[in-house]
Order: sequence, then C-alpha cells, then structure tokens
Amino acid sequence: MLEQVLFDRFNQIDYEFQVKRLGAHVDRWKPAGIMPERNSIGEPVIERLQREGMPVLYGPDGKPGFFTTAANKSTLIEEVATA
Repeated sequence: MLEQVLFDRFNQIDYEFQVKRLGAHVDRWKPAGIMPERNSIGEPVIERLQREGMPVLYGPDGKPGFFTTAANKSTLIEEVATA
C-alpha cells in the first residue's frame, strides 16, 4: 500500500539545497518512493537524486518523476486534493 506522507513544494532555491532538503525528508520518512516533478526540478537533478540513492519513482511515461502538462495538471491537482 502506498501512502503520501509529505507534500513539500518549493522553488527558486539552489539545486544543491533542493537535493539536501529532499535527502533529509527521505532519511526521516524512509519512503518506498518519491515522485519529483520533472519539468520543475529538471532531469539532471532527478538523476542526481538517483545517484544519491533516493527512491525516485517512474511516471506514466516510463521516465523518472512526472511531467506536468496542461492536459494532466487539473487531474493531478484533483487527485492530490481528494487524497
């Protein structure tokens, strides 16, 4: 069973700080997986998270993280709101 334990939204911070912040959350919560937004955080940072040993999940397109589009954004927001 998967359960969301944390939703942490941030932007306009240094990539190194983002990696450390996510690492601290992973250390605390020991999640089965994390789902970073690929178009926000960027593929190079997701690759770094994977190299650091963080359990990045793959999205429906078969790539690590998820990619938000105009077509799927409202569905994603509704799913998070009702979870």
